[in-house]
Amino acid sequence: MSGPPVLAVDIGGTKTAVATGPARGGPVDRVARFATPPDAAAALRTVLDEGRRLTGGEQVTAVGVSFGGHVDGDDVHSLHVPGWDDAGLVPALREAFGAPVRLVNDAEAGVIAEFDARAASGVRHLVYVTVSTGIGAALVADGRLLRGTHGMAGEIGHYPLADEGRCSCGRVGHLEALASGTAIARRATDELAGGAPSRLAGGPVEASDVDAAARAGDELARRVLADAGALVGRALAIAALTVDPDVICLGGGVSQAGGAFWDPLLRVVGEQTLRPVRVEPAVHGSDSALVGALAVARDPDSWLGGAP
Repeated sequence: MSGPPVLAVDIGGTKTAVATGPARGGPVDRVARFATPPDAAAALRTVLDEGRRLTGGEQVTAVGVSFGGHVDGDDVHSLHVPGWDDAGLVPALREAFGAPVRLVNDAEAGVIAEFDARAASGVRHLVYVTVSTGIGAALVADGRLLRGTHGMAGEIGHYPLADEGRCSCGRVGHLEALASGTAIARRATDELAGGAPSRLAGGPVEASDVDAAARAGDELARRVLADAGALVGRALAIAALTVDPDVICLGGGVSQAGGAFWDPLLRVVGEQTLRPVRVEPAVHGSDSALVGALAVARDPDSWLGGAP
């Protein structure tokens, strides 16, 4: 690597990644990935330790952070990992690495990465949705990150779409409570407990297990994923009718599921919108937020300086 690197951090409810990359373009060159510890203090210690290990004591020019929760200035709040409100994430990173720290939420990081990947093809308006532990979304409108008055623009995961399902925010019927990776695993587990036959029986269930079973023809798994896909499709149709984007792209672990999830999603979007809408997987897959954190570290003014 020529010249001091930048540091990129992606903190999720389930997984965290820390990476270095060149300050003037190019992909990440060293990455550490680990399960997110169950409390913020432990998670922050691990982020700092891995960052020091990857940089080897070398000075970094900036730190970009993607955080899986609400971001307001330097303050963060997670509905999935307790303690972040008081953990001092930004000051701790600033002190540890002696560099400016730029903070966005994971969906904002994802939309930045996915917009950059498509900007040369003429895309100006893009909606990015991440479906993983929770569900988040962010918007780029006319090439600019749209954050809203309180940094909450694009909260698709909290669209009220039903009268049941307790969301992580405490309210009922939100998309995240019904179609996130957590919700998919929970529903499959509940159906198994009720005696539904399935190859999933016999252990703790994660969303990736449901996808694997669905690909093998398991009817319970296919039904659970199809219902989740249809609900995400309804939310995407609402977003398309509201924003009229060039592209909607889907990231996060659940976006890598097979046709049992994607087919009903695309069908609902096609049925509920007034024009054909491009819906496609994220170019960077589950690394969109990490790539976006790298972009924010390199060029914060382009994304944060003029963000409304």
